[in-house]
Amino acid sequence: MAKLFYLFFIGFFLRFFLLTNQSLWFDEGLTLDNIEASSFVELITRLRNLPHSDIFQPLYYVFLYVIRLFLGDSEFVLRGFSAILGFLVLPMLYGLARRLYGKNHSIWTLFILVFSSFLIGYSQEARNYSLLIFIASLQLCIFSEVLDADSSKKPLSRFFFAIISSIGLFCSVQSIVFTASLSFSHLLIFRKWRHWIQWWLPTAIFCLFPIVYFLTLPADANPSTVNISRFGFPIIYNAAFVIYGILVGTTYGPSQEQLRGDDKLAVVLGSWPVLLIFIAVVSVIFLLIIRLFLQRDFRSKIFRLDCFFICLAVTSFVLAIVMALITKMNLVPRHAYYLWLPLAMILPSLLHGPFLIGKVRPLYKAIARLSILFFIFLNLYSVSNYYFDQSYWRDDYRSVVRYLIENRVSGSPSVLLFGSTKLIRYYGDFETIDGHEVAWKMLSGDDYWLKSLSSVANDSKKIILVVNRKHFLEAEFPLEEKISDAYKIDYIVEDFNYFHIYYLSAI
Repeated sequence: MAKLFYLFFIGFFLRFFLLTNQSLWFDEGLTLDNIEASSFVELITRLRNLPHSDIFQPLYYVFLYVIRLFLGDSEFVLRGFSAILGFLVLPMLYGLARRLYGKNHSIWTLFILVFSSFLIGYSQEARNYSLLIFIASLQLCIFSEVLDADSSKKPLSRFFFAIISSIGLFCSVQSIVFTASLSFSHLLIFRKWRHWIQWWLPTAIFCLFPIVYFLTLPADANPSTVNISRFGFPIIYNAAFVIYGILVGTTYGPSQEQLRGDDKLAVVLGSWPVLLIFIAVVSVIFLLIIRLFLQRDFRSKIFRLDCFFICLAVTSFVLAIVMALITKMNLVPRHAYYLWLPLAMILPSLLHGPFLIGKVRPLYKAIARLSILFFIFLNLYSVSNYYFDQSYWRDDYRSVVRYLIENRVSGSPSVLLFGSTKLIRYYGDFETIDGHEVAWKMLSGDDYWLKSLSSVANDSKKIILVVNRKHFLEAEFPLEEKISDAYKIDYIVEDFNYFHIYYLSAI
């Protein structure tokens, strides 16, 4: 009992530790923008007309809007909602593992979940991913009635499962991947058509409500044309990045900002020791899972459970890739959040599989235990980078605003060409000019965009140009080369993550 208490306490602590240490970043600025409404009707109207992918995940913003009404919009409140949901996932999945596998298995499941870098990171973001993981965990907990052969069958469970699945689809259209994978795995492993229809017909009916909602969105809310992050790399790279990010988080190897440059290969090679350890540990775990699958008796309840969760993980991964290919969405680890659920159930099975029986038992047991412990250690290393290594931190709006206020000079206005004006205002800078219209003219090929820049800056001879996430612009536009047509770049400040601050003088 004491062991459980300590693990839950550590899990709670890690999800709230340094919660407001990092600045709100670009995507969290979108969250603030999305919930900017004076009434509930205005909020719904706003959410139905968003110009970016958040239009397909409205429910999180409804919840956060209500929380904001009562508790305000401090960093702690905005992120605290995600942190609470992230913690609640722990007892849910622990209880699920205990019900299906037993005490020892459930403790290892909890141990792995508590230190997951991926889960900790998204428990500290004012975005919807923690809510999505919570909803998916709730789906799986209710669905455990199907998986537990010894449980009494309750018709109400199907009704609640259908409601939660429908709510999950309102939280994000991406949840359909997990729900569809659950359905497919249920049919493939248990092969009882009548039972399958009893569960999934109500779910299909209830999911019609969010489907109708999405189909009645404005005509320009098309997944293939709406403003979302598109493919920047071949899909095989995205798939590999998803596996890496899910397993150890995105703060384990090179930082994402380092990988934006032209020297990607050199950056990766510079991190070869940690990446080699990662590949070695994951390879051993993968081989153990294959051996686990090959050595079991299909008549065994535990084997069926392992087969179900392996099928769920593989199907979810494949459907995530298919969905990315159809929508041309840039597939990243957070979009495949649901992979952590089957993973947390499968890994502890490596410690007590039937291949641990016989003369080779001590060797396999040692290898399995070491691989899991090393896996947890890799996550702890990634978590330490997330908390303490600033090179892994997101967009530092807080420091940029402080810098602009402290270095403001009369006659040299600052213009935000690309980034979140909402966050600039949130942190107290009400003088920096919103230059997004200039940016859109620039990206649309308007040859007079530099004149528009001069105009919004009141024809000042000197301008401080602020650019957040310059790589978004430079994918289509050589920014510095174009600026030099009308301005001399006196110097560039690159001291803040994901920001470039240009000091310009008119030619």
